[in-house]
Amino acid sequence: MHWKTSRLLVVKNGSAAPASCVYDPEFNAFLNKKPNFLPKEKFISNNESVVVKNIYEVTSVSWEADVSVTAPGKLNFYSLFFPGWKAYVNGREVDIAPGKSGQIVIDLNKGDTFVKVYWAETSLRKVADAMSVFFFLIVVGFFFVKHDDHRKIAAKNQK
Repeated sequence: MHWKTSRLLVVKNGSAAPASCVYDPEFNAFLNKKPNFLPKEKFISNNESVVVKNIYEVTSVSWEADVSVTAPGKLNFYSLFFPGWKAYVNGREVDIAPGKSGQIVIDLNKGDTFVKVYWAETSLRKVADAMSVFFFLIVVGFFFVKHDDHRKIAAKNQK
């Protein structure tokens, strides 16, 4: 993943790089250059044996593509690689890997191929969502219980 920041950047070995530099994980180094281009399509192959015929955006986090593969190759899906992304090739889940720029890379075998890539919440995110809802309901419940107690006290004082 190429990125830039306004501060000094520190890498694993403790060295620092000026803010004008861009980190390139392929070389585990900072470079003085940004990428030359940004992709215009979501699915791109750098190999002539992999040709993307059609691309379909189902939602902003779900994409599909018809691909013709004449020899085994790699297909780049230009979204940042992080937990939750899944890829299916002809209906079977396949492993994905990060590319040199942080994109998702999918290995394809020879033949006409249908590729589906989508993002779904991880188990940890689902647990965190459930906890958020649970504690929200507790807070709302305390508000109503406490509010109800004030009414009972006020009614008791009026008698």
